Amino acid sequence: MNNNKIKKSELSKEIQGYKILEVLGKGSFGKVFKVLRISDNKIYALKLIQKEQVKKKNLIKYVKNEIKIMQEFNNMHILKMYETFEDKNFLYLIVEYCNMGTL
Repeated sequence: MNNNKIKKSELSKEIQGYKILEVLGKGSFGKVFKVLRISDNKIYALKLIQKEQVKKKNLIKYVKNEIKIMQEFNNMHILKMYETFEDKNFLYLIVEYCNMGTL
């Protein structure tokens, strides 16, 4: 994924061991996908944040702080974060998949 947009042709592609299944939603900084972890066939949500958009609004420090806080929480009322990684263009957040709709 070399640009800042996810195209339909990129669905079903693999990112760091996760297969993109469908788009769940989108916001001003990125998109959320339903993904399958290939190693164990478990379903997660992948929150894809465009670094360029976050940097334009000077919010990268706040986003990274939010990620740190989410990693530390373990509460049944808070979405669980399992993994994070990044590349030149995106921050990737692997979080609990909620099959009952948006939060």
